[in-house]
Amino acid sequence: MIERPASVVKELLENSLDAAASEIEIIIEKAGNRLIRVRDNGQGIHADDLVLALDRHATSKLHTCSDLEQIVSLGFRGEALPSIASVSRLSITSRSIGAENAWTVVCDGPDQASPPVPAAHPTGTSVDVQDLFFNTPGRRKFLKSGKTEFLHIQSLIRRLALSRHGVGFRCQHNGYPVCHYIAAGNSPEQRFIDVCGKAFFRQALSLDYEREGMHLWGWTGVADSARSQSDRQFFFLNGRIVHDKHVNHAVRMAYQDLIYADRYPVYVLYLEMDPAAVDVNVHPTKHEVRFREPRNVHDFIYSGMHKVLTTTAHGGSGLPGDRIPTNQARDYRQAGTTGPQAGCNLGETVLSYANPSALRQRGRSVTRDTLPVSGRGFVLCQGRFLIMEMNNDPVLINIHAAREAVTSARLHSAHTGGGIRTRPLLVPLTLQIPEADAGFVVENTAVFGQFGFCIDRVAPESLLLRELPALLPYADAVPLLRDVVNTLRDVKNEIDPQVLIKVMASHANDGAAQTLDSGQIDQLWGDIRWLEQESGRPQRHQLYRILDRARLIRLIQGP
Repeated sequence: MIERPASVVKELLENSLDAAASEIEIIIEKAGNRLIRVRDNGQGIHADDLVLALDRHATSKLHTCSDLEQIVSLGFRGEALPSIASVSRLSITSRSIGAENAWTVVCDGPDQASPPVPAAHPTGTSVDVQDLFFNTPGRRKFLKSGKTEFLHIQSLIRRLALSRHGVGFRCQHNGYPVCHYIAAGNSPEQRFIDVCGKAFFRQALSLDYEREGMHLWGWTGVADSARSQSDRQFFFLNGRIVHDKHVNHAVRMAYQDLIYADRYPVYVLYLEMDPAAVDVNVHPTKHEVRFREPRNVHDFIYSGMHKVLTTTAHGGSGLPGDRIPTNQARDYRQAGTTGPQAGCNLGETVLSYANPSALRQRGRSVTRDTLPVSGRGFVLCQGRFLIMEMNNDPVLINIHAAREAVTSARLHSAHTGGGIRTRPLLVPLTLQIPEADAGFVVENTAVFGQFGFCIDRVAPESLLLRELPALLPYADAVPLLRDVVNTLRDVKNEIDPQVLIKVMASHANDGAAQTLDSGQIDQLWGDIRWLEQESGRPQRHQLYRILDRARLIRLIQGP
């Protein structure tokens, strides 16, 4: 149960929430290895129960056997405190409601609890966990760096803060304040903004759906906010943090026509239902649950998500619907363009940045509604696929895959050659990001520089982005930097440049318009052939397919 410092913090915070605390303070030293202190203003523990609380399988959260069939508390097994006490130096100080004074019990290892002694403490409980794994040094070898371990703690606090917006959370690390989430009362929107930021809230879609005794509410992001990782997916079942395959599949199905298969939607969702209809006692960490009727839950979540996504899309909010999607917010280079010139030139996106004349060459743009003839016919399908004739054979090209593949190859060639060239922004871009992420960027400035980023820190939660990789001229700076930060932060040992380059190349389609001219199509085909020569292998099936003309005729004319 106790794998790392974040595991201890999780168990102690859940105990505080079960005790109806309205304010919780977390004090961390040395990423939790030296000290973890959780202090709350909850109901407290009676003096007679302090020693009993350290016995295995002793809990005050269940009173009858029937309570096991409808668990409403976060904890219920009675394993947390004994497990923590067995691998640390633990002390508990608590004062119950109406008690004249508080009591303290100390435990230095398993089954070594001292008798309770009087202490001074307000109503509530303080738990100190010191020298984690002091008696099992082998387990310390499996811990990551202090920075990584504390990031796990921060992530946990954010999730719990989202799950209980009526509770205030305050955290400090090594004497410095890290976060302070003020109790939001009846305003979950404020907690959502505090944790996820105003930018996400402004573009998030509000969801409130109720049916058959189930209530789904929260916020979900538009298609353009989808990420390369699932780290911004928050789902809570009756106030409990949950990861469930049925829920994940329902959300994925709702977004299947809006985002690509390798992208993850962002959401903060709350499902409220009868506790008797779900079993939470199926996993050691209680993150996984088992629904009594999983199909009904799946269909309910899908219906609620699909309804808000399709309704908003048809209402013109910017979600892709039956029309071709466009990106309205671009960087400074597009702010001054109007009319047909706002389209994306494939040569600009995936080819050499050393040919400025190519940026001025604009031909006749075509969409899926027009079929120009310039020696051969071609048609665009929703800006993603291209059908053209080459040597009397119809060829189907995946435009997005081609952009990414060519960009990835050129980034790799530049990185292994003389380095990835940068392009300065005419107006440096100020980014608001979590303080932990900003600190991580500053600590790894040299690494970011190797991959084409020039960044300065101007405030605890603000970065000034001065330069971007020149091979990504239309990349949206905010999601690009966010994905790069997340990728580097997840690296456990040595950085694999190819992994990071793949993440960067996934943004080659950012800002790409849905128009191409004949010259750009020629350039695209030339890029693919160049990639085949560079890699030494054909790119059929990955980027394009040569279609069977006779089969196409049969499809149209019938047998």
